[in-house]
Amino acid sequence: MNEFNDCLESIDVTEVVTHGCVLTWSLIWKSKGLNVRKLDYVFVNEGWLKEFPQDAVHCLPPGISDHAQMVIHLKKDLIFGPRPFKYHTFWQEHPSYADDNITLERNLQVELVKVRNAELDLLRSKAKMSSLAKADFNTSFFHKSILAARSKHQILLLMYDDGQVHTEPQVVEDRVISFYMTLFTSNGPLNESQNLIIQSSIIRRIPADAYGSLGAQPTMEEVKDASHSMVAGKIPGYHKEDGVSKAAIKVDLQKAYDMVEWEVLWTGMVAMEFPQSCTGLRQGDPISSYLFILFLEIFNGLMRKASGKSGFKFHPKCRELGITHLSFTDDMVILASADKGTFRIIKETLSLFGSLTSLRLNCSKSRIFFGFTLESIRVDLCKYMEMAEGAFPIKYLGVPLSSKSLTSEDYGSLIDKICNQIGS
Repeated sequence: MNEFNDCLESIDVTEVVTHGCVLTWSLIWKSKGLNVRKLDYVFVNEGWLKEFPQDAVHCLPPGISDHAQMVIHLKKDLIFGPRPFKYHTFWQEHPSYADDNITLERNLQVELVKVRNAELDLLRSKAKMSSLAKADFNTSFFHKSILAARSKHQILLLMYDDGQVHTEPQVVEDRVISFYMTLFTSNGPLNESQNLIIQSSIIRRIPADAYGSLGAQPTMEEVKDASHSMVAGKIPGYHKEDGVSKAAIKVDLQKAYDMVEWEVLWTGMVAMEFPQSCTGLRQGDPISSYLFILFLEIFNGLMRKASGKSGFKFHPKCRELGITHLSFTDDMVILASADKGTFRIIKETLSLFGSLTSLRLNCSKSRIFFGFTLESIRVDLCKYMEMAEGAFPIKYLGVPLSSKSLTSEDYGSLIDKICNQIGS
């Protein structure tokens, strides 16, 4: 991969952003099932970027070929409205930024240096290059980087759920505004039935004598005790080759943090008998992840009820422990048997959770991974859940995940990322 990147740098080309089916190559193996990769790219040089700064590549769904068709949309001088206001930190260096009355006279040479540094900061921000040297801001490579970054941060086309592609600027703008207005519209106050469902789904309670320790900083000894209390081999291999049909559903929630309903969070915390005090939830706030985990206690309770229903079958490796799903903040994986009855209960549970909390399932990004399941059943279950079938290896929480032992090649992208961070 390093040699390939060196080649791209030597011939001075950059990749054009792609939309649609970004995994452009697919092949069904009898032994491993569906295998998908991104093998097709579109690279352009600086001259192309200057001529078509708003180009985009649309990858169509695969047809009779194992490679997807790639359509290049050439657009010039599209106007999407006024540019958004952006605040730049170098403004703080200007003497008029301060409110107090300070001396405005400065040495001209010092002022010239500051202006040049400010220009460099601005261009570095536009090019998205944090490691830029001061002598590089007037090079063709640098200005090419600005053009490449600008072309990647534009929404030039949208593909609707029915497969139609629209490239008209006004249609794209109206559709984006409509989508987010609908997405961020609250469901309104909870009714009595919804309150009862939430309260009955939560079984954990905070004892009154633990109120004082809720805001306490955990000690190193407590962290050590918690780590050592984990039993080795507690989580078995879920897709081990045992010949039993099973499935893992990687669930993606639309704008998970942004969609949290305050009233639902408050109702859940009251049900857990938290002390009555004001709380807040904001992505980036250190406590947001913990509040979101409390929010998912509702889902935990709903899945606990679902697993007790007639027709639900556990994943064969999870039956003894009673595990239905794994979650790390908004990353969730549901584990179950690969049969229609179980999937029907899971779909109903996800729908109920969405109606209660506004956390909607993003089917286009969710995937189902099967083990020892007939192709006809896999196709039927994927169609029923409105999700695509996934293939290992995948990335989960930034780490390669596979049903088999990982090779050194599987860790290649992770190693490259670590090396790039160290070298930057």
